[in-house]
Amino acid sequence: RQRVVPSSWPNSGPIPMAELGPRWVVYRGRGQVGRRYTLTEFQRHHLPHRGVPLQVHARGPGPSCNRSNRPSLMFDWSQDVYTPRMVRLNRIYTRTGDDGTTGLVGGERVAKDDPRIEAYGTVDELNACLGLCREANRQTADTAARAALDDQLFTIQQQLFNLGSSLATRLASRRPNQPVIVAADVTALEQSLDAMNAELAPLLSFVLPGGGPTGAALHFARTVCRRAERRTIELAHVEPVAPEDVKYLNRLSDWLFVASRWVAKRTGEPEALWKP
Repeated sequence: RQRVVPSSWPNSGPIPMAELGPRWVVYRGRGQVGRRYTLTEFQRHHLPHRGVPLQVHARGPGPSCNRSNRPSLMFDWSQDVYTPRMVRLNRIYTRTGDDGTTGLVGGERVAKDDPRIEAYGTVDELNACLGLCREANRQTADTAARAALDDQLFTIQQQLFNLGSSLATRLASRRPNQPVIVAADVTALEQSLDAMNAELAPLLSFVLPGGGPTGAALHFARTVCRRAERRTIELAHVEPVAPEDVKYLNRLSDWLFVASRWVAKRTGEPEALWKP
């Protein structure tokens, strides 16, 4: 059995049709549903449907691949590209967790209060906090600052899903091309943090959380980020965790602190300092 998607392809985004190669597909769109084609046959047979997105299931080099090797692919003939669909959620409730367990990547069932679940569950909570930050940021009058911060927060939310993917998978069960945190993600946070901090005056005391709606929301997210970091470190005490996961959370909490100060400065919100 061979992987349907080569390791050189990205996890998401369009791929030129020419790079797909002669692979078997099962047609799930209009026409003869369930019929198997090679991609060359598929393109030739369905050229009349150009411009209509078509869903197929990749079967690899032959019919021996099992269901787990058939990710759903979306072909858009108008662009001559396909976009991988990483997740399909057809049902939200499954009743499989009614016994107090949940599934890790790979299918292993563990208790819902397992340290691994606590870790990526807190990362999920952090992602929700960043959603609140983005909504608060919509009220920021400085349009340039609003756009810059929203772009950064959106990227971080995507990366937190990658972090959740990593924490939901035991290291030995990681799959090729699985979305995870990499060193470049940490470096990008550092570069963004340094750029924002260069615009700020040196601190003479600790900052009290606040600094306007967006600044306060970022401070709150920072505290949840620290908790996610603690939960991940607790997990690392009992089983291996990717070092990049802890580094990322540590750096992200610093980024959120500096971002809260940066947006307060850009919006003219006063910062209250601790006066011991």
